[in-house]
Amino acid sequence: MEQTNAGATGALIAQRRREKGWSQAELAEKLHVTDKAVSKWETGRSLPGIDCLEPLAEALDLQVLELLRGRRLPPEAPAGERAEVREVLAYSRREVRRRTSTQRRRYLAALLALLLAAGLGLWRSGLLSLRDRCPSPAGDAVIRIYDGTPGSLSSALSLQLWEKGDWSPSVQVSYPAGEYQGLWWAPDGEKYLLAFRQGGEPRLDLCLREQSVCRDLTACFAGFPAEGTEYQFLQWSEDGGALLLHYREAAGQSGYFWYDIASGEVSGVWEMGENG
Repeated sequence: MEQTNAGATGALIAQRRREKGWSQAELAEKLHVTDKAVSKWETGRSLPGIDCLEPLAEALDLQVLELLRGRRLPPEAPAGERAEVREVLAYSRREVRRRTSTQRRRYLAALLALLLAAGLGLWRSGLLSLRDRCPSPAGDAVIRIYDGTPGSLSSALSLQLWEKGDWSPSVQVSYPAGEYQGLWWAPDGEKYLLAFRQGGEPRLDLCLREQSVCRDLTACFAGFPAEGTEYQFLQWSEDGGALLLHYREAAGQSGYFWYDIASGEVSGVWEMGENG
């Protein structure tokens, strides 16, 4: 049994269409298909579907078997109905397998595109790198901490302040090589303290809500009470005007003190000794 040749079938369709004086669009209209479909048949890029074989053969004054074989049969050739049925059935099976394979490839491509778009959306939104989410005391703003900058390949610790109802952050700050440790809002909701390590060194940044530049308190405390001292946040004062901090010197001495934000003064120093 001869196999269907897409090129030969296409050439025969094109030949008969031209002999009848039709354009591809006119033939397509008779078959209720697009002219692009006819073009693909004629160039051998695809074969007519099983549901198009009979109307196509009738329109071109051909036998279905001639379409399948891609050549005219001599007038004296027997009808060969059984052979024609076998060829149609074989063609049908090949066409079903081809369509199924094509549909599977399309579904797979669509699924991969969907997964890629979803992953890209998550990456751009920062949800994949979100480290912490800290609402303000009044709930009218939220700070999001990311291990990296959303939508970029940067590995810097980044902070975004989102005001309620806004579509974009009002404040964005990045810290190269930063390792997040914690964030605490002041009771008045007008400032917050960020603790992180940068280059292995601990750091405390005091940030005002309306500003994108934060004050490095670790640098402000440099040398107090001695070089190499590390500081740890404990709590805000009730009015949010001062910070209670714990310190530990390199030599082991430790204690507590209050830091006044407005004046920058240190008060209430309480030394605890080496075991504090």
